[in-house]
Amino acid sequence: MSHDFWYLSRAAAFTAYGLLFFSTVLGIMIGTRFTGRFSRNTMFDIHKFTAILALAFSIFHVAVLLGDGFFNFSVWQLAVPFASPYRAWQTAAGVFGIYLLAIIVASFYVRRITGYRVWHVIHFSTFALFGLVTLHGVTAGTDGSSTWARLIYLGAGLTVLALTFYRLQHHMPVATQARRVRFGAAGAASFAAVLLILTTGIARPSSGSDENALAVTFATVLDQRALSASQPDMGVALQGDNDRDDDEHEEREHETREGDHDDWEEHEDDD
Repeated sequence: MSHDFWYLSRAAAFTAYGLLFFSTVLGIMIGTRFTGRFSRNTMFDIHKFTAILALAFSIFHVAVLLGDGFFNFSVWQLAVPFASPYRAWQTAAGVFGIYLLAIIVASFYVRRITGYRVWHVIHFSTFALFGLVTLHGVTAGTDGSSTWARLIYLGAGLTVLALTFYRLQHHMPVATQARRVRFGAAGAASFAAVLLILTTGIARPSSGSDENALAVTFATVLDQRALSASQPDMGVALQGDNDRDDDEHEEREHETREGDHDDWEEHEDDD
């Protein structure tokens, strides 16, 4: 069986993740000294355009799975969180991420209606979006167990954390209390990074090549299907045993009734 659609989906996923990472980094850096040499409007337009591209590749990442002949996904399974037969909650993280990304992209076009404050609040959800997508990639992606993929997720996550910390301290006054806040934020970011490494399994040894990871993924799904298929068979077998027991019981009752009838006839003859 060809897995071309699966490969296309994986490629689109990493392309979307790279674009989302680039857009997130630009959004954090706008207004800091890193982008001082560039026009703020230019940086914002690039930030917006890369977010739109990330959404487009994310939709393609999902839609192309409809052509995969192994899982035979339906639109419902791909569009509704927790409805997927493949790693339900891990896939749900990606579904929520796409919906959140769509809301953020749409907010670019309704900014004049909602106002700057509402638009700014919506854009703060980008951090939750990036976390959901990273969690989805590490736990649901076929390449999540590969060393190179783990390094991508780890590098992107740490970069976003570091730039977020820089953005926060960039707007703080240089004072004793502010420095304490900075150190606290740095400690929290470090703790979050360690938690990301430990909980997502990035620090664990790689399970092998991409082909091995793909083989393990499909083998696991086949085992689950075999287990599900065996359960109805067990039910049929149990039903068959029950039917045989009922037949034997009816036979015994029939023989008993015939025996009683013969005894009654013999008693009549004697009379």
